[in-house]
Amino acid sequence: METVEREVSLSIQTNIPFEECLSSLRGILSQEGLQTIAVIPFHREFERQMGIRWPRYAVLVVWSPFLAYQVVLRDWDAGTLMPFHFVVAEDGQQTRVAATNLALFGPLAGMIGIQSIVRDLTRKIRTIFAELAAFETQASDSVRC
Repeated sequence: METVEREVSLSIQTNIPFEECLSSLRGILSQEGLQTIAVIPFHREFERQMGIRWPRYAVLVVWSPFLAYQVVLRDWDAGTLMPFHFVVAEDGQQTRVAATNLALFGPLAGMIGIQSIVRDLTRKIRTIFAELAAFETQASDSVRC
């Protein structure tokens, strides 16, 4: 599973079904010390508010109170970095998982302390993706048995 790095996001594509992927991601986030504040089902809102049918697409609003505290201690306006987001989206037979590319904000913030937190969170996002990849491998191995 390769991580694709774009200007605004880091993302992966997996064979884990949408609901299972969403549930697994929430568990992994918790294990990594991150709290899911909200899950916004874009697909339901698109249909409810605009009558548009859309593949399942959920945005998770994620943060760590401790890291948010560290960020705003360094710069009052840097609270815009927290919370950040993950997306879980159906894409045909696969599921895409994306996260805010916080590195985009690091150079903009300019402060070493904030850049350090951004680097740490980016590493954590990559770890979360690796754990999803391991989960996918375990799931496919158990199906073969």
